[in-house]
Amino acid sequence: MERDLFERAPVPTAYMKLAVPVVLSMVLGVVYNMVDTWFISLTGDADLVAGVSVCAPVFVLSIAMGDIWGLGGSSVISRLLGQKQDIKAGGVSAFCLYSSLAMGLFYMAVMLFFQGPILRLLGANDASMHHASGYFSWIAIGTPFIILSMIPNNQLRTEGLSTLGMWGAVV
Repeated sequence: MERDLFERAPVPTAYMKLAVPVVLSMVLGVVYNMVDTWFISLTGDADLVAGVSVCAPVFVLSIAMGDIWGLGGSSVISRLLGQKQDIKAGGVSAFCLYSSLAMGLFYMAVMLFFQGPILRLLGANDASMHHASGYFSWIAIGTPFIILSMIPNNQLRTEGLSTLGMWGAVV
């Protein structure tokens, strides 16, 4: 952990060292979705693009659910580390990790069970339903991993290792 960054570095330096990798990670996520859609658009099949586009909010919601545990837990961990309560911080870290995994598995089951109604709610029509369903299934299966991946990324930022967290997001 980089305690010097939090205890001795000037605020602008610490801010930039932590913020720039976080912003780059977020930009990477947006670029990933744009490139994914662009490649699919090369097929010329509007229904295929619609099917993938309908599923985009589900992917973003998975990231948001991961951030509930990742950012929320990191806030508590930061305060505990600042109070030099490293053992409690480790307990919160483990709780966030296991809770996010349980939430991801539950969310996956709900998504797979209610796939049709969810896709209709998101705007899939008869023409795009087949494509949306296939893409949605893979996102649903990947949801526990998406949610779980947000935990270490955010916890690395908490410890001042935001560059390492950025590389984890890239991988």
